[in-house]
Amino acid sequence: MVVLGWHYFVLLVPLRRLAAAADRMADGDTEAVISPHRADEIGAIASCLEICRQVRVHGPARLGGAERLRGTGAPPTVVVRRPPNRQKVGSRRAGRR
Repeated sequence: MVVLGWHYFVLLVPLRRLAAAADRMADGDTEAVISPHRADEIGAIASCLEICRQVRVHGPARLGGAERLRGTGAPPTVVVRRPPNRQKVGSRRAGRR
């Protein structure tokens, strides 16, 4: 009987809360923050649900930032513009070849 009570409160109640949060999020409610209170698999599921909620709220740019922080995403594109390589008449380099 004790094992069933432990099973209910430690596993089933948190999973039911996460399922209810996922249902609310699927219905369009993105206001409630899903914070992981555990460092196990159920906490990992809660973290994933929170990332999904943030992507729905802030768009895919938020997900790209998270991927770059983890080191799994593509690095941001950096455009470097160089001035054209023009040689001035009478410059030192004009005489060297």
